[in-house]
Amino acid sequence: MDLRRFNLSYDQIVTARQCLNYQPFIISDEVITGVAYSWLHHQDGGRRTYGLHEFVFDRAIEAEDVWNQAYDANRRLATMYDCFLDHVAERFRGCSLADMACNNGYFVVGAALRGLSKCTGFDHGDYSSSMSFLSSLTGVDVEFRQRSYDSWTHIVKDFEPHDIVVASQIMQHISDPLYFLSFIASRAKKALLLFTGMGDTDEFLIYYQQPNRFYKDASFPVCFDNDVGLSRGLLFKSLDMLGFDEIVEIPWQESWLSKSWYGSQKVLLCMRKKRPYFHHHRGVDKRTMLRWL
Repeated sequence: MDLRRFNLSYDQIVTARQCLNYQPFIISDEVITGVAYSWLHHQDGGRRTYGLHEFVFDRAIEAEDVWNQAYDANRRLATMYDCFLDHVAERFRGCSLADMACNNGYFVVGAALRGLSKCTGFDHGDYSSSMSFLSSLTGVDVEFRQRSYDSWTHIVKDFEPHDIVVASQIMQHISDPLYFLSFIASRAKKALLLFTGMGDTDEFLIYYQQPNRFYKDASFPVCFDNDVGLSRGLLFKSLDMLGFDEIVEIPWQESWLSKSWYGSQKVLLCMRKKRPYFHHHRGVDKRTMLRWL
């Protein structure tokens, strides 16, 4: 997201480089943010020991090759995210949207700028400062709730249904992906935007890697937090059983991050055309779900 169109003051630039980091923003001609450089150019996740925050790049500090690589990688990531949002806005303008694992708020604010309403972000980290900054800068009315998905109870507290739910690269960190998919489906009244890895087989399989890569203190069986995924057969069967009648894949494009990085991931816009989906979750009965719908 290019913030230069909002004519940031010096103080706003200072604030932006303090609260924005992981997602791809252009703050000024000299300062950008984003994780994509690390994804493409560092096999270990890109923990940099120089410059500013590990995901904030200042042209005056970085080596020229690092700046150029970081700029290109994060523009590609932003182009990819903007494409997702454009597809959602084209079909669901004026609808409400929730982003599960919203981080700095790229999808939440981006959706609001495209005419969606009641846009809410959820994340286990405290991103209230970045969401507040982006809201005040752009003039959109969005909400942040510091809530995380609990793999023991299979819910996110205070997550009321929205028309569209975004789950971008989060299911890969969830030990109970079928329960997670069921929960976010129960919160998506019209559509689910799912960006996730998918195994290339029609068999019903779940894939796990070594545990505790990111969440060191998590105990079995909720410790599998790395590249968790479903096979194509299981994912599409699950989406059908969860009430999504139409599934549109947003295909990879040359302007996105490289195909070698993209790998087996898919971007699926899963829509309800004929039937609502009701699922009982702790503390939510069918009568309440009907009222929300």
